[in-house]
Parts: sequence; C-alpha cells; structure tokens
Amino acid sequence: MRDCFSSGQVALQVGLPRWGFLYLLDKGSLPGPSLQVPGRRLFTEEDVQRISEALERRPDLRRSERKSTNQINYSPGGASP
Repeated sequence: MRDCFSSGQVALQVGLPRWGFLYLLDKGSLPGPSLQVPGRRLFTEEDVQRISEALERRPDLRRSERKSTNQINYSPGGASP
C-alpha cells in the first residue's frame, strides 16, 4: 500500500496553513485527493506533487488565502474607528 498523507501534513509540505489549504481545496482552486474515506481526505505523493505544481503555476493562490484574514474587523464591538 502507498503512503498517504492527511490534509494537515500536505499543508505543511506545501507551506500553507491547514485552514487555508482546505479553503482552496473546497473552492476548487487546488486539485483534490485521490482517496477519500468517510470524514477523511487522504493524499498520495502524486497528489502532493500535483498540488505543489498548481501552486507554482498560480502564486496568487497563496495571496488570496491570506486576504481573508485582513478583511476581518477586530475592533471591539465590531465598530470601525
């Protein structure tokens, strides 16, 4: 049987936070895993390679994943200064 990786392990390998990696997967911006069992996404080494190549072709994906945190208003009460 081939080695399989969790979404967290793949996120570490490609240099994204896990939540950002899952967001890009769910959005369809990155290729998904070859294997899925109920409640788990299992990635092969080939999947990791495809994901790495997709990120190399689309460096904007790394930036779009970060943008979402910059848009959150952290001021008390949600009001702008």
